[in-house]
Amino acid sequence: MHGCVSHHRARNKLGAIARQVGAEHRQVAITHRGQIVAVLISPAELEELEGLVAVLFLAA
Repeated sequence: MHGCVSHHRARNKLGAIARQVGAEHRQVAITHRGQIVAVLISPAELEELEGLVAVLFLAA
């Protein structure tokens, strides 16, 4: 994971965090009371993961 932010900070800075994730192709975990509750990833990373899932599904 490239970074973690609390859900309070994420709520207040979501636009900036989302732009940074997209521009830098990084991951940011959102935490609540110290536990990861969500992860933001770039669209490029999502596309790559979906491609890997498709390959694995076809190979099975």
